[in-house]
Amino acid sequence: MSRHNSTTRNRNAGSRLKIERLRCETALLRRDMDLYERLYSSWQTTRRQRDAQANARFNVIEAQLARLSAIGTMDCVSPGPSKPVRSQPVVYSIAAYRA
Repeated sequence: MSRHNSTTRNRNAGSRLKIERLRCETALLRRDMDLYERLYSSWQTTRRQRDAQANARFNVIEAQLARLSAIGTMDCVSPGPSKPVRSQPVVYSIAAYRA
C-alpha cells in the first residue's frame, strides 16, 4: 500500500509541477501579448502622426505652388521679359513670395 501511495504522490507532484509550469508559460504569453499590443498601438500612433505631418507638408507645398503659379501669371510682378530666355533666369521679388 505504501508503494501505491508513494507512486500516487509522485504523480500528483508531477502534475502540480506541470500545472505550475503551464501557468508560468501562460503568464509569460499574456505579458508578451500585452507588450506586442502596446508596441503595435505605439507604431500605429507614430504612423498616424507621420501621415498627418506629411499631409500637412503636402498641403503647405501645394499652397505655395498655387501661390507661385498665380504670381507667375501676373504681368506686373515679373521685371524681365514675358518669355524667359535660357541664359537669363526669371527673377521674382521677395515681396512676391510673401504675398
